[in-house]
Order: sequence, then C-alpha cells, then structure tokens
Amino acid sequence: MNRSLSTVILACLTLLAGCASTYKAQLTPQSRQELSSLYVVNHVVQPEIGSHHAVSFMPYNPQTGPLGMVLTTAIDGAVNAYRAKNAEAAAEQQRDKLLGYDFVSALSKTMQQALASLSWTTISHFQTITDAETIDVPQLISHHPNKGILVLRPSYAFSPKADAIYIDLIASLYRKSDVDQKKPLFSNNYRYQSAIHRPDAPFITPAEAAPMIAAIKAKYEAQVNEREYNESELKYFKKKMTKEIRRFKKQIIDSPQLADTSKQPWTTENLKTTLEIGAQQIANLLLLDLNDSRTAVDYEAAEDEVNVMVSASRESDTNIKLYPMGTFNGYNLYRHKSGKLFAVPIDQKIRFHSYPG
Repeated sequence: MNRSLSTVILACLTLLAGCASTYKAQLTPQSRQELSSLYVVNHVVQPEIGSHHAVSFMPYNPQTGPLGMVLTTAIDGAVNAYRAKNAEAAAEQQRDKLLGYDFVSALSKTMQQALASLSWTTISHFQTITDAETIDVPQLISHHPNKGILVLRPSYAFSPKADAIYIDLIASLYRKSDVDQKKPLFSNNYRYQSAIHRPDAPFITPAEAAPMIAAIKAKYEAQVNEREYNESELKYFKKKMTKEIRRFKKQIIDSPQLADTSKQPWTTENLKTTLEIGAQQIANLLLLDLNDSRTAVDYEAAEDEVNVMVSASRESDTNIKLYPMGTFNGYNLYRHKSGKLFAVPIDQKIRFHSYPG
C-alpha cells in the first residue's frame, strides 16, 4: 500500500473513528441507576442531504522546508476543493428525488421508539430542534425534572460519487448535576453505510466474474502470441494483465442481493427506504452502546479483534482491526478500538475515503 493511500486511510480513521487513546467512558451500573429519567434532544442543523468528498492529507516533510509545506498545503487544498465540488455535483443529481420527504421526522420517530426500549431509564421528553445552529444544554435541562439529557447530533450525506448514503451520529449524555461543566458522562460516534447503488460499475458475483476474468487473460495471451517478445516485454504484459484483473476483482461481491442492488439507479422510493434503514441501524448502534458496560480493557482482554477489509478508493484496499458486535437486519456491526461503532451491509467493505462536505 503506498504512502499517500496510507495517509488517506489514517486521516479518515482519525476523523471518523477517533484515536485509540481517547476511548470513550462506558456507562457504569451506578450511572444508569442515577439516570432514571432522560430528556432527549435530537439536534439537526442540515436542511437537506449533504455530500461527502474524498480528502487528502499530505504529511509535512521537514526536508522541503516551510515553502514546500505551504506549496503542499495549497495543492492539497485545491485537490480537496475540486473533489468537494464534484461530490456536490453528484449529490445534486440525486437530491431532488427527496424533495418533500421529511427524513428528520422519520429519524426522530425511529430514535424515540428505539430509546423507549431502554430498561434502565425512562424517556420522559423527546424534542427535535432544527432551527438553531447551537443549543444551550444547561438551559434546556433546567426546565425539566429529568436526571439527565441525551443530545443527538445526526447528519446524513451521499458518498463522493453519490453511490451510497452515510448517516453519522454524535451522541452525548449529560448528568443533570454535571451539565454546567459541559462535560458529558458519555459520548460516542456512530456511522451507517448503505448498500451501494452503482449501475455504471455494478458489483458482480464470483460466478459472473469467472468468464470475464478468463476473457481478460485470453486477451493478453492473444497479444503475447502475436509475435515473439523479450523477457522485459512479457513482464510488462503480465503486470498490465494482473493490474486489470485486480481492479476488476474489486467489483466482485459474494452477496447476489448486494450485486443486484448495485445495478439499481437511485429512485425516490429506494432513497427513502435506504434512509429509513439507516435510521434503524443508527438507532440500534446507539442502543447497543448505551447498554454496553465493557471498557477498552475488557475489549482488549477478549482478544476477539478481527481483520476487516476496508476500501480507501476503488483501486486500493487495506485491513484494519475491528471488534465484531454481531449483526442486525443484514448489517455487520463493528466497534473500532477508539469505541466508535459502524454498521455496514454484510459482505460489503467499509469505506474510509470520504469526509463531510
């Protein structure tokens, strides 16, 4: 894996999952007893679905000096601005299909229903705020007799090529007695990644791929047989064939259902369905986390980390270690060592190549 790709993955993991040294504090049984009633605020500041773009972070090389650093920063800034523009253009082509659809209300309803199932607390009040960039948490809780306040900050966006949807959530839980300190008792990040809709380059199953790979090999073999080539030329052909097959294999997926989904263009109906599934998955991740008492030490002691293939681009993949958290309605659930949780369709790679626009 090349250095620039490593940098992109590292940057995205830092942005999306945090660093390992900042593992969030888990709720203890005592904390739950103290939070017998909760006031929940769903704070949504975006009026419509946004866009994500691939982002580059070039590490500073001391040998280049200050001028080199400025030049590198300028180049990265220009590249990121270009990617953000393209991502927004891709999202714009799909966004109008959601005109008139109130995702915020759907998300609030799903969250309210999910949180009502918590056995250790009662949700006495649920409020959605969409008309304020910031909220005064101490003032909000001061008007209610609840023991604590749970603040939800969701966002949702298309992927860089608008072939998937991400829903992100930051949840912060404050004890009423500590809320003036603005230090949450509990806080974490969650991400839902949808199934991919990419009719221009859809997934294919291994059975569908076999004859196509054979055709690629036959194409290069025919070129080699046209005349005699020296060893260097033969190595070139082999390298070119291997590269083409490797890129082609990125379209292979074991799930026939996901392969079929990838062939479908976005429509109003499947966009709504995807967002509603995402709301359910995000709510489930939050519930899973609020009920989880294991600490970072507990997870490390369990030694059940697994290597999970993640995609940083359409050309390159890598592995990261994640804790499997089971499955839910066709999605794999994972916890990063920082504590952050992810939901991704079974058999589909986690994608770490985007940043909110």
